[in-house]
Amino acid sequence: MKLLLQDRWKPLAAVVASFVLLVGVARCGSGMAVYDPESASMTGATATADPTGTAAASPSATATASASASAPTDSASVTPTPGSAETPDRAKEIATTLLGQYSAAALVAGKDGDTQRAAILSGRALDAANARSALASTLSADQKADLTLRPDSIKVLAISRGPEYPRTIAVTATTAQSASPVLVLLQAPDTAAGYRIVSQATLVPGAPTVQFEALSAGAAVATDGSGLAMGVGDVASAYAASVAFPRPAADARFTADTFAAELLKNAQAQAGTLSRSGTLAQVHAALATPSALRLSAGRGALVFGILDRTDTLTETTTNALTPSREFTILSGKTLIDKKAVLKSAEFLVWYVPESGKVALLAAADQLVGASGS
Repeated sequence: MKLLLQDRWKPLAAVVASFVLLVGVARCGSGMAVYDPESASMTGATATADPTGTAAASPSATATASASASAPTDSASVTPTPGSAETPDRAKEIATTLLGQYSAAALVAGKDGDTQRAAILSGRALDAANARSALASTLSADQKADLTLRPDSIKVLAISRGPEYPRTIAVTATTAQSASPVLVLLQAPDTAAGYRIVSQATLVPGAPTVQFEALSAGAAVATDGSGLAMGVGDVASAYAASVAFPRPAADARFTADTFAAELLKNAQAQAGTLSRSGTLAQVHAALATPSALRLSAGRGALVFGILDRTDTLTETTTNALTPSREFTILSGKTLIDKKAVLKSAEFLVWYVPESGKVALLAAADQLVGASGS
């Protein structure tokens, strides 16, 4: 929320307003990982995702699977052929189509925009995209421009192995304005449904290098923790618990990362400002892991996760809060007397080595809901 009704409470304005902004934890620059299409790897200047795990450490119409690189159609809806995997050419066609369609639909308002985005994204990625559209009037020109991904930057990083469903395509790209590198996850849940975007996250500074098998070989899907330092199903829930506020003791299974540090910094600042007038609690809840793909032999896996974050600010005095435009747009509230609740979706990607610590590779978050009383 931007400001309160009395001048002496104005410091809370910036504190609450920061909740409606994306956490800016990753920008393109020295040491950032870059994609090498020849080796199907992400290579970085500062860290390597080796078996020791010692590296330091926001989405468009349906595109369906096909066994061959068929000619493009008027839409991306080509029914998957059971028993076949995507060829690298077909995977690139699917990714280029989806990301291009999202760029066109990102800020389309009203029911038309909702319909277009529902054919392109699913799950929390759809929720995040619809929230960004609803908040378009609060975005800067640069923020709006960065919702587009450069078509010439789109490259396929990995394709899930074999004909089983769900089928997954991991893609790298850069944003149009800031050239920030992102990881995008596309998924087709079954033979009847097409591919949709389920996650997009920005590479964090110091992201470790990862390498998959050749695209034509496909990447094996990791379903458990065999051969990994942490079970696939445990990564998101353990990380969620580790970044709560008040912050618990550090989880020694994870390396320190800038996303967690930024969350803590903001929460501490907000709690400090609220100390005489209210309280802050921040809880993260892990959703189902959308995908986990094994890297080349001996190199571990990438685990994609989605968390729901709930920030609850409770007013303990008789003062009322005047919420920000973002809060009012999503909640319909123009005045808060007792409590403000903000809901955010967090899109995360971790590198899980065979042994050693788990490292955050990419992260993004988006305010998706607000309520108050």
